[in-house]
Amino acid sequence: MIEAREVGFGTYINIHRKAQKVTLEQLSEGLCSSSEMGRIEKGESLPDKLLQDRLLSRLGISPDDYENFLDSGDYRRWKMRQQLLQIIMEGKTGQAWERLSQYSQEYDMGDRLERQFVLAMEIQIRKQERAVRGELAELCRQAVELTVPEAETRSVADRLLSVQELNLVLECERQAGRDGLAGRYEEILCYIEQRKMDPVSLAKIHPKVVYCMWEEWNDREHPGMTEDDMLSRHGSLLRLCQRGIEILRDSGRMYYLWELLCMHQELLERIAEGLTKGGGLWEKFPVWPAIRMKEEWKEAEEWKGALEEICEEYRVPKETYEDCYLYVEKEVYCISDVVRNRRRMMGMTASELCEGVCSEKTLHRLERNERKTQQPVVRGLFRKLGLAAEYYRTELVTASVEAKSLMKELRKSVNRRDGQAINRLVDRLESIVSLEEPVNRQVLEDCRLKGRWHMGGCSTEEYNERLVEILEMTLPLEAIFCEGEKYMTNKELECIMGLGGEWEKEQAGKGEPCRKVLREFYGRYEEEGILCAFINMYELTMTSVANDMGNREEYEQSDAISRRIIKEELLSRRIGWIYSNIYNILWNYDEQEKRNIPLREKRNTEKDLLHCIAFAKFEKDKREVDFLEKKLKMRNEKC
Repeated sequence: MIEAREVGFGTYINIHRKAQKVTLEQLSEGLCSSSEMGRIEKGESLPDKLLQDRLLSRLGISPDDYENFLDSGDYRRWKMRQQLLQIIMEGKTGQAWERLSQYSQEYDMGDRLERQFVLAMEIQIRKQERAVRGELAELCRQAVELTVPEAETRSVADRLLSVQELNLVLECERQAGRDGLAGRYEEILCYIEQRKMDPVSLAKIHPKVVYCMWEEWNDREHPGMTEDDMLSRHGSLLRLCQRGIEILRDSGRMYYLWELLCMHQELLERIAEGLTKGGGLWEKFPVWPAIRMKEEWKEAEEWKGALEEICEEYRVPKETYEDCYLYVEKEVYCISDVVRNRRRMMGMTASELCEGVCSEKTLHRLERNERKTQQPVVRGLFRKLGLAAEYYRTELVTASVEAKSLMKELRKSVNRRDGQAINRLVDRLESIVSLEEPVNRQVLEDCRLKGRWHMGGCSTEEYNERLVEILEMTLPLEAIFCEGEKYMTNKELECIMGLGGEWEKEQAGKGEPCRKVLREFYGRYEEEGILCAFINMYELTMTSVANDMGNREEYEQSDAISRRIIKEELLSRRIGWIYSNIYNILWNYDEQEKRNIPLREKRNTEKDLLHCIAFAKFEKDKREVDFLEKKLKMRNEKC
């Protein structure tokens, strides 16, 4: 077992690098020297945020599930990047150019990752302005060569590339339109399939490569190809398309989804047409009898139609015009703010927090953002504030590759409400992660409690009491209700959300203090224009807040929150909570109709339910699909 306090970013990278049999030279190529990479792994050097994320991405690990802590200078730079990304995602090109100019003037463009980021953002803006391909190709070439030497002449097969770098290589080829494009795309796709990538990393690049292959196939002539050859090629493309869609479904993402759905339908039509001509290849498509093809076409049409109509309602392009999702750096907090706000929340004096860690003078300098503080001091302060000591960590504080995989499976089991699977996975995780770390105990005990609850093993009163105990493993309950800015971990926020919902069931209005905490916590990120960086927990906790407010007949406020969640999910190309919030708006609408409350707009309730069902089916959420189809049947019977 690896003890929690031994787990740092370098240790984590080292374990994953060795598990994948990757050398220091392969991991560091184009980013830093192998000797510098060695110092990072030994904990002698802490890389900046851009380099941290790039190293993880080269190992096929998406940084989306991490919480990060930066000093005030690096935090300000991070915030500028996220504000720029949010503006580009919203299609505000004029503002985007201004922000990009400001960023490039303030920060070191001699740093290759900083320069690559600026060029990548210029590419996104120019694509929105419909720049010519030659101009985009040159920008892509400049960007990719900063970290991928000889990108145009050397195969990707013998490299270790991040999804950002793969995307730049792909865009270089796509925009240049040179001969041999199909072969280059196949080479990139083969590389992706052979690499060990987590589901989110795979979703960020695989669907786009498949769509580019289809785009290239359609753009050129195919002289000399027989009907059988064409049919065979269409069958291969269809299988790739289906895999791309399944990757998106498994990860809850929508990157190039509309494009793949269009591709899927057109390929089905072409294959059906070829088979009816008697091409003699029916035996090569044993999984495509006519009835199955019709079902698949109809399913794609339902998903595509729902996506088109929701995107139109919320004024978000259905097409994936930009690749900003590759550069969003999620869940980042300023160390100074965290220490200052957490100390105040917990009612600790400076002398109490400093005892055994540092001088009060050092603490005051840290809280006033006057200077960087040494890592051992920050770690000591974090521990006394109920926080994990790592600057960069996942939900569980561990470097174990197995634990990371098991935690993903555990989250799925919690969502499925599978109590037996939850208990089995928690038992296994408890044997391989450090339970001396309060954060680990908190996460696993919370999952175990949910398992008991789903299996009917505890009463509501017992559940609430235990949830308070789990929260207080790291933060006293009364601390969350103090006035002023706060810092809570994702698990603490989840506990607050759960308590608010359960308290509201006990007594109307009892959950309002918890909802107020959540609204205030995320309100500042909305105001700062960086909500995209906190979408993971925002969509979860604020969906609960929206539901509770609807139950309290605060329909207008509830709708506003649900609409904001849907808009942010569409911009971020995520799908997980869209149907829950469409249904919440529909529920509010029905309740207002029953109470004869004047409505601002007339909604097509049947269409809303069909959209919910389509998105829930895409997410493979059978329990929700059954619930929604039952609602639709009841509604139709009443009509």
